[in-house]
Amino acid sequence: MQKRSKVEVDEIMTVDEAARLLKVNEKTVRKMANEENLPFFKVGAQFRFVKSELLALGSKEAFR
Repeated sequence: MQKRSKVEVDEIMTVDEAARLLKVNEKTVRKMANEENLPFFKVGAQFRFVKSELLALGSKEAFR
């Protein structure tokens, strides 16, 4: 029997969830994404963020 490797799945976050994680206003999250200061992708017209990428930025104190 083969061992399965553990696969971690990054949590995909909405603007609201990202704002709560980063402790900033939703408008700030949208502005930072539009200015390419936050990594994001879009689903239709909506921003989506990968939690691990936001945490990596936060560990660099990008929001202080």
